Amino acid sequence: MHVFQLDVELFMQIQEAFQPDFYQALCDADTDSNSSRKRCIKSMDRTLDFLDKIIDKHNEKEVNILISSFWYDWIARVSTGFG
Repeated sequence: MHVFQLDVELFMQIQEAFQPDFYQALCDADTDSNSSRKRCIKSMDRTLDFLDKIIDKHNEKEVNILISSFWYDWIARVSTGFG
């Protein structure tokens, strides 16, 4: 079985091919109310890492980026400014 992994490089290649007016940044939103604090922090860190990489690659483009967060851990939300 082949596992498909969408990383920042492939994500940005897709965005460049479609040339949208805006797109939503990648996020690790696989958390729910039963997720541990450790999992929520990992999700937050991965999402912010994705965002940093996307912004670095996106610098010279005139496109709006939609950023959303779905962390159930209130400390994670507040510490990023998305709370």
